[in-house]
Amino acid sequence: MNHLRASVLLLIVAGGCSSSSSSTLPTDAQIRAFTRVTNVLLVQVDVAGTTGLLGVDTGDPYVLLNPMAFSSAPSVGTVRTLTVESDNLRNVPVITSSQSPTGPDPSVPLGGLLGCTVLCNSVVSFNYRDTVFTIGSSAAPSGLMPELKTPFSLKGGGKVQVNGTSVTLPKSRIVVNVDIEGSKHTLLVDTGATDVILAQALYSAITKDGRTQLSGGTVDTTSGMSTASFTRVKTISLGGTTAN
Repeated sequence: MNHLRASVLLLIVAGGCSSSSSSTLPTDAQIRAFTRVTNVLLVQVDVAGTTGLLGVDTGDPYVLLNPMAFSSAPSVGTVRTLTVESDNLRNVPVITSSQSPTGPDPSVPLGGLLGCTVLCNSVVSFNYRDTVFTIGSSAAPSGLMPELKTPFSLKGGGKVQVNGTSVTLPKSRIVVNVDIEGSKHTLLVDTGATDVILAQALYSAITKDGRTQLSGGTVDTTSGMSTASFTRVKTISLGGTTAN
């Protein structure tokens, strides 16, 4: 959610046992409403006996936990068990940081982000229409357009310092070719991002025709908070599918 970032936003048209009570978690209706407002899928996880909600975020290379939700998780290290729905994972690398996003709705407490150290090990399915996330292959929901496949490459990775500890990040940046108003560009896919985010130069080129803009906003980038402007594009296409 705070990992695929640039300087400008572009709006397009278009359980197991737990030591914390599951009754404190939001209802299914609240979770669906959260996803439909933020475009972030949530999944219930159990981290070494503590239950919480994580945002599913391909832009995050790790499992990023908030210490307010998972107080016993290590600052940098592994957790003995991590259960996502019915999938029981062991010795999962995590980072616990107060910089983990908490979400805009206090009634839906966000305990962190489920990133590449889990997502990149299996086929995963994102069903935003029905607000369902699945690890493993699943049948396509009914009533959708035919399936389209598009090539991508994995970028990123390397060593960074987290809480004074050297951490090796896996390659987790899903890079695809996108057509924006007839011009090809390379973008990152981030299921944790709520908008299409463009670099300033590309945004300026798109808006030089004088189209309406909104300014004064902010966006959380990998370099920190940045000012942002908003506009709409006529078309954006990926893998043969176009949004107008």
